[in-house]
Amino acid sequence: MHKIVGKFAVLLIILGCCFAVQGQQALITMKDSARVSTEIKTISDNLLIVKEGALSLNLIAVVQFQTQDKKVVDLALIENLLKENIVVYIGQEKFVKEKEAISTPDTTRQSITQVVNPALVNKPLEPTIQKSEAESEEDGTITEDYNEINDVSLHLGLGLGLDYGGVGGRLTFIPGDAEKTSVGIFVAAGYALNGLGFNAGLNLRLGQQRLVPTISAMYGYNGVIKVIGASQYDKTYYGPSVAVGFENKTRNSDDNYIHLELVIPFRSASFQNDIKALQNNPGIDISAPSPVLVSIGYHFKI
Repeated sequence: MHKIVGKFAVLLIILGCCFAVQGQQALITMKDSARVSTEIKTISDNLLIVKEGALSLNLIAVVQFQTQDKKVVDLALIENLLKENIVVYIGQEKFVKEKEAISTPDTTRQSITQVVNPALVNKPLEPTIQKSEAESEEDGTITEDYNEINDVSLHLGLGLGLDYGGVGGRLTFIPGDAEKTSVGIFVAAGYALNGLGFNAGLNLRLGQQRLVPTISAMYGYNGVIKVIGASQYDKTYYGPSVAVGFENKTRNSDDNYIHLELVIPFRSASFQNDIKALQNNPGIDISAPSPVLVSIGYHFKI
């Protein structure tokens, strides 16, 4: 009877421990810049126990808890992370431990650091995570800017099509991480039979695989009439256009890619009327414009 009661008590203790450990959803940035989105359980020895297994504390640079409520985050867990020189965020708020003032420089990191009660000093989010020169040399790495997702990628493309100004170039600004789904803003200029052609618009990139689908919308030149020997009829027309296509990244670099699109121009009534007038002119031989155009170009990061 006593053995049964003892086993039942042990079972209750184990179940209680399981329910007591509530996971904290967090984004973990490693010192090699890799990121892991997971659920943090607890800290054991020199390991951070997560839903999928365990991570060495020595390899972790930043832990950002995916909540704005500081009350739901375990205070003891944060203290242990800070003791390991890990930068902690709760939402967008940064937490650091306070260090004692040292009268002389200490390059051996023998200074005594202690967590002030209630252990945390709340500071506004800084653009970069700064470390002392001694810490950087010892770690052999520099922690990557936490807000790198706010960087802007700039790509230059050379090609043929409406979104290259005819035959010309296209400059695309991509805010955020260019390897993920993002909206780019582009401007283009080139030679369009009658002179300078230009376009500007938005480009939606869907995903981060090697073959990236794209959807574009632009405004600029989308029609040209060129009559050889009768330049009085030459004219460039402007209006909106849309396009669908894909980016095919090169094998040597994910920053370089070939962009192929099918473009549908919404040409003005003036263009349609001028084309019909020329087609009805027996002295002029002119072909009907295609309702769908092809655009192709090679892009690289600058």
